[in-house]
Amino acid sequence: ERERMRGLFREAAERHALPVIEEDDAPIEAAGTRTTLSWREARGRQADLLGTHGRLADLIAVPRPDRAANLGFNTLYAALMSSGRPVLMCPAQAPTALPGRIALAWNGSMEASRAVAVGLALLRASAGVHILTVGETPEGTTPEALARYLAGHGVVSEIEVLAGSGDIGARLLARAKAAQADLLMMGAYSHSRGRESLFGGASQYVVDHADLPVFLVH
Repeated sequence: ERERMRGLFREAAERHALPVIEEDDAPIEAAGTRTTLSWREARGRQADLLGTHGRLADLIAVPRPDRAANLGFNTLYAALMSSGRPVLMCPAQAPTALPGRIALAWNGSMEASRAVAVGLALLRASAGVHILTVGETPEGTTPEALARYLAGHGVVSEIEVLAGSGDIGARLLARAKAAQADLLMMGAYSHSRGRESLFGGASQYVVDHADLPVFLVH
């Protein structure tokens, strides 16, 4: 299995014509501003290792957890809670291009605000931002205020207030699809300790059902 994974890694590097840095102590000048790849192996529980190794990553990419098989939740949880870095939850089918058009879930919370701040480079590089909001937001954090903030950074956005009833996560995914979004950006919420609270409500539905990449920040 180890050799098979290394083979897939080499194939990906060749397919995308990306240089591979083999040594941990390779000089920084070897990378510069280019995109590079490197292979690392470590012993231990994946969730434990991801939390620490991920702290020097710009972005941590993990597969969408499989609820039926009970696989991947601890990995996603560790990436969000122990690394301090943004996480890209990836569907089984790889997107053709990112960031493309971004759907931005907004409720005025600190987590949503942090997602915007951390993901600003993606928002600026996007083909447009579709703000999705439900109900009222705290004073000073209206979707209109968010749109003005984004405009100050050169980001063109539009606002949609989600109507109807039912699961918010389901409505977020449905409207993101209707907006032809290539990526969903949202905060991951936690009001108490434990995985259940982190992935409660809308976040849990999105984690379980998203078929597009989701940019998550805690």
